[in-house]
Amino acid sequence: MAHKPTYKDLEQQVKESDNKYRNLLNTSLVGIYQSSINGDIFYVNQATATIFGFESPEEMLLESAIVRYKHPEDRKVLIQSLNESGSLKDFEFEALAKSGETKNLLVSAVLEGDTISGMIMDITGRKKAEKALRESEERYRSLFKNNHSVMLLIDPESADIVDANPAAVSFYGWSLEALTGKKITDINTLSDEQVFQEMGKAKTEQRQVFYFQHRLANGEIRDVEVFSGPIKAHGRELLYSIIHDNSKRKRAEQAVRDSEEKYHRLYKLMRLMADNMPDLIWAKDMDGRYMFVNQAMCDKLIMCDGPDRAIGMTDMFIAEQERNAGYENFFGEICVNSDAIIQERKVACRILQEGFVRNKYLVLDVHKAPFLDENSEMIGTVGCGRDVTNEKKVEKALKEGEIELARKNLRLEELNSALKILLEKRDEDKKVLEEKVLMNIQNLIIPYISKLEKTTLNDRQEIFVEIIQSNIEDILSPFAHKLSHKYLNFTPTELQVADLVKQGFRTKEIADLLNSSPETVSGHRKSMRKKLNLKDKKSNLRTHLLSLDNGYN
Repeated sequence: MAHKPTYKDLEQQVKESDNKYRNLLNTSLVGIYQSSINGDIFYVNQATATIFGFESPEEMLLESAIVRYKHPEDRKVLIQSLNESGSLKDFEFEALAKSGETKNLLVSAVLEGDTISGMIMDITGRKKAEKALRESEERYRSLFKNNHSVMLLIDPESADIVDANPAAVSFYGWSLEALTGKKITDINTLSDEQVFQEMGKAKTEQRQVFYFQHRLANGEIRDVEVFSGPIKAHGRELLYSIIHDNSKRKRAEQAVRDSEEKYHRLYKLMRLMADNMPDLIWAKDMDGRYMFVNQAMCDKLIMCDGPDRAIGMTDMFIAEQERNAGYENFFGEICVNSDAIIQERKVACRILQEGFVRNKYLVLDVHKAPFLDENSEMIGTVGCGRDVTNEKKVEKALKEGEIELARKNLRLEELNSALKILLEKRDEDKKVLEEKVLMNIQNLIIPYISKLEKTTLNDRQEIFVEIIQSNIEDILSPFAHKLSHKYLNFTPTELQVADLVKQGFRTKEIADLLNSSPETVSGHRKSMRKKLNLKDKKSNLRTHLLSLDNGYN
């Protein structure tokens, strides 16, 4: 027969299993905890302590779970959900860390009796990213609706006008409902086929600037300049178009030619407006020398005292001056020579330019176009640039955060699956171990203690027997109630008979071993079959008892 483990062996196995389980929980990246409904904390792992700003799980065990809720009503909702369904998943709430900092947490938990067991994830970073995204969308909506430039959102697949800002409503003369109920082909004087071809160029960014004739509500035809490119909005890819009325610009240019005095006034006004603009504005001649710059250009890129100081300079000359002064300046050299491209193609463009100015990294969102004289001859280039350095950094950080969050979510799912499997295996092993310990004591020890009591013992020996019985009861009591009722309703004699039957002894042999008669043993066998629901069945008693030990029934 195989060696039967001692109680100490079994106890050591349980301790080793429990240590492995605790080590796994303590190294988990997910917060894991157990608490009572009243808020007493029974267990937290290191991840939970870290989330709440505690140095160790032991420090957090001195706290009550209730004080960690920023809003007490959140805990009431959680407890109510657990009482109603026994579990809840992905419950969001705001918690207070040890420092008083607010944390956004996501918890999943189950209720067993008065004990709450669950997992906690810190989603504070994700919440901040979602808030930043909402604020970004709100800024876009504000810029779109409040901008004085005519703006349209157009679906390049259907030509539907999806949205229009108030400036567009004022320019075209239709109400917002009427304008968004039209297609751009209803406004553009080109054929439908030509309009779709031009939208295809804008969608694929082959071109950014277009010149069309647009029809107004009163039937008037206007020459317009359209800056158009792809943008994701309303859950789909649309064209974001800025429409400039060329007719007004031509009339303004004619007015300047008609009156020198008006020209000077207009120039002063333009200078005032340009210098108050946060965006960079400039004009260059055909050799790349600055003809005009605004104050923002001086402050952010050229780094000179005033606009007049920059006239006649080139980008390369300015960069060389900065380097001679000990600064890192490579902005004009590492960017694409867009001036040469505009001079060659004679069309406007929008580009992203980047480099170093006075040791600082700078990114500009630039619009450039040909600079034409009164005879439509190109005399240089004009441009405007917006500092988008911070926006690009935020965009990069958001993308990196999304990638990191996805990686952590995948890791957490894998750990959760592994924990579930280990917990199920541990519970199963523990149950089998408890049953074997109890059955072995009931079958192999207690019957012989009963026999020992019936023998002639002196007073000292009787005391030892009583001590042995008391100690065995103490050992069995913690887990005896967990054991299934397979055949614990047997009498002590029936347990002895059952053990000998399992070992293969026949009725007469059992009677000899127990100092009993074969008829008495047969009576015990019939009683056991009745208790095991085997009466009037052909099932073999020994086979059935062995199957109970192996956990088949």
